Amino acid sequence: VAGPAATITDEAIGQSIQKGVDWMLEQFDDGKLKTPQAQRPNAYYTGQQALCVYALLQAGQAIRDDRINPRGKLVRSMLEYLKELPADQGTVTYARAIRATALAVLDRPEDRAALKADLTWLLKAVNKGAYTYDDRINRNNVQLYGRLNLWDNSNSQYGLLGVWACAEVGAEVPSTYWHQVQSHWSECQLPTGE
Repeated sequence: VAGPAATITDEAIGQSIQKGVDWMLEQFDDGKLKTPQAQRPNAYYTGQQALCVYALLQAGQAIRDDRINPRGKLVRSMLEYLKELPADQGTVTYARAIRATALAVLDRPEDRAALKADLTWLLKAVNKGAYTYDDRINRNNVQLYGRLNLWDNSNSQYGLLGVWACAEVGAEVPSTYWHQVQSHWSECQLPTGE
């Protein structure tokens, strides 16, 4: 016999978010993720930094915590450091898309050049509405990495989210992009809806 349903309150949700913020902030030192220097700088690290900053910025919209105040020193240093990080080798699609998503949360004027650079890269890297890890894509049906039409839907999802975040803060995205993305996802859907 099932027991009584637990009631989840706004207060309990806020406490959970606060615990997550407390833990995540312990992973930073002066606005930088505590990662061994040998693992920095690369696109993978850039993506990690961007994802954590994005999570903290979103949490800051749900709870009050002066440490993640958008005008505070820590958030400013996180964002400035994020803009300096490289995203040119490896998991570039993830890094650029997540960085754009993070920078778009606050839509600060000082972040617009970095947002534009990431959007430009994402728009050039798309291949028939889809993405792979980087911009070395197969546009002419020439084999690359031993396969044709290289893409995967994890990268495609993140690439789309990065472009969408830029569009949400007013960046111009060609309508052809949206049509190609819609076509890609429609063609990938199975008859079962998966």
